[in-house]
Amino acid sequence: MLMHAFPQQMYFVASEHLLRRGFGRPMALLMDPIIRQKGRTDADAALAILRRLRQGKHVCVFIEGERSYDGCTAQIAESAAHLAKLAGVTFVTYRLENAYFSGPRWARHVRRGPVSGDIRHIYSPQELAGLSRDALQQALCRDLWLDASAEQAARPAVYRGRRLAEYLETTLFLCPRCGRIGSLKSADDRFACSCGLALRYTEYGRLEAAEGGEPPFTTVRDWFAWQRDRVQELARAALLPGAPDAPLIPTISLGSMLSPPSRAASAPGPPPGTPPGGSAPSANRVPCSQRSSYRRRPGPLCPGCTPARRWGPGDGSARRG
Repeated sequence: MLMHAFPQQMYFVASEHLLRRGFGRPMALLMDPIIRQKGRTDADAALAILRRLRQGKHVCVFIEGERSYDGCTAQIAESAAHLAKLAGVTFVTYRLENAYFSGPRWARHVRRGPVSGDIRHIYSPQELAGLSRDALQQALCRDLWLDASAEQAARPAVYRGRRLAEYLETTLFLCPRCGRIGSLKSADDRFACSCGLALRYTEYGRLEAAEGGEPPFTTVRDWFAWQRDRVQELARAALLPGAPDAPLIPTISLGSMLSPPSRAASAPGPPPGTPPGGSAPSANRVPCSQRSSYRRRPGPLCPGCTPARRWGPGDGSARRG
């Protein structure tokens, strides 16, 4: 679609994991993309982009960096505005519409339906130079913001495909009826919970009750927003003092961590069960009750316990266990 919108050849910025797929090598030979290596800084890809631009080439960057789970535009990194100002070339913002319902991030199968796009704004080098980085960042977010569910409600379109609801539980994992996590399952176009909640994912990208009635949410966007807030509430409740799922490591002050312990406090005391005037049992000693197959011979350190030994075969020699 972008190639139809822009007649000039475009050099795309792609993640290196795409080259490991079956079409990766042909794509690299035909399109010569700018590869963003995992585990390396964004500066490497930024320098490659600037080199292509200085050669008079056109570069396409998906500045979100990833697809969203709920159909709303993801957060745009501030480095995008910095790169646009640093390049000093004409900067065009282009927004894809309805692509979410054609291939949701949580789905495995692509759906057949309309996908469109349009140019939102063309920034000249003079306009970029007159904008601050914060102002340009706000302009980019405004140009690229999209709520796929709202657009679908305003202009409904059909997206046909196989197994429309499968793998939806990878995004919606908290049931709004019973409140359990991980009890939701999908099959074909059905999405249900073990508590009895049964929904159907339609070709319009909406959720409806499988057996009549009203669903708790009609869109993945609304369910995802409720789930995010609910998970944050559960996390805050788990951190309260006395909560059953409170962290095992208590919060300690930084001063107590930095102050060195006194010599008396750092000296370890005798473990429980040590006889008066005696020494602690060695690490290779076990209680007599737990070593029925071991020899029982009173030892000088712990009466009734000896180092863990087994009788060897043949001549009755002892072998350390």
